[in-house]
Amino acid sequence: MRKSSTKERYSTLNLLKAGGPCRLFGDIQKAFAIKLEQDKEVRQFQVNVLLAPLDIELPKGWTPEEPFMTDFLIEYTNGNKVIREAVQRADLNRLSVLKKLDYSYWYWQAQGISDWGLVVEKKENLDVD
Repeated sequence: MRKSSTKERYSTLNLLKAGGPCRLFGDIQKAFAIKLEQDKEVRQFQVNVLLAPLDIELPKGWTPEEPFMTDFLIEYTNGNKVIREAVQRADLNRLSVLKKLDYSYWYWQAQGISDWGLVVEKKENLDVD
């Protein structure tokens, strides 16, 4: 999840299930988009979906001052729609990131999509003595 006016670096991939060229911010978003493109159960997906202002107040009370984008809105062949937010594992300790994720969760609940989750990079194998 990021501001719609982000100036972050991105790469562009042409993904058929996403309807053409997509801006992908970071390695996690890029890797997950490729995975979705290859998944036979995925009918289509959208990347960086703009969150439109809602006419309702969300339960947690924090509303961003400017528009944000959700990382992935995915529709499966069985008709289910899910939301996935790509986030760095280290950022899960930051209050500002948690507020954004909370906002995304409540936003999509209000839109009738309850399957909401995170995409996080794999944890490196650590040898513990």
